[in-house]
Amino acid sequence: MDGLTSYTLGTAPLDIRVTRPLNSWGPWAPLKGTVYESLVPCVSLESHHHAVYGWLKPLLQELGNPPDARLRKIQNHVCQLANPQDCRIVTRYCVPCAKVPVCYEAPIEDPQVQQIMTFLVRRWAQGYWCFVLEDPYDD
Repeated sequence: MDGLTSYTLGTAPLDIRVTRPLNSWGPWAPLKGTVYESLVPCVSLESHHHAVYGWLKPLLQELGNPPDARLRKIQNHVCQLANPQDCRIVTRYCVPCAKVPVCYEAPIEDPQVQQIMTFLVRRWAQGYWCFVLEDPYDD
């Protein structure tokens, strides 16, 4: 997905992998105003700055639930291809979970929101924390 950056904050074993848009909501803007907006926390520039320099606690407090907890919030979103006519490898993992298959597609009607949520489910399953940075100039 274009307009995103991924990197690691902290040092092992207390490191976290993150994915976020390069500017404010960026390509995730279609999520604003939907029920999925609350799954992507908005964190302050200050806490992100602290994390970049090794102090993760403020960022983790703002992020809230870890990636696997975000998956559990939408675990009833069965893959839209999860029926024997559309997919030959239907399994019990065709829902947002740590073992979600790479062919998973979120069952959402809006194609933009579907693409974003499919991407987020895959990133959360890989253990990435996904968030947006507050834009102090965005009203």
